[in-house]
Amino acid sequence: MRKRKYWTAEEKLQAIMYVNSAESVTQACRELGIDPSMYYKWKRAYEEKGEEGLQPKYRKKDPELERLKRENERLKKLLAEKTLELELAQEYVKKP
Repeated sequence: MRKRKYWTAEEKLQAIMYVNSAESVTQACRELGIDPSMYYKWKRAYEEKGEEGLQPKYRKKDPELERLKRENERLKKLLAEKTLELELAQEYVKKP
């Protein structure tokens, strides 16, 4: 299985320049190991926004949100345990 390659903005710009100077887009893309549709996507982003359009768009996880999710899961488990304990205690009290 091939590992996915992440291209930096500089690498994308170099690829755009290389493909633009080549005689065949398909052949140049094949040499670089990219799909022609990816080249056109990068080219359009570069034409619309310049180098900023080529920057990776990773979604960063908010550490506070992740902490709150973990705390929420912990509290749900604790609540479930306490609810079970309460139900068992009520059943024990009801028995003659």
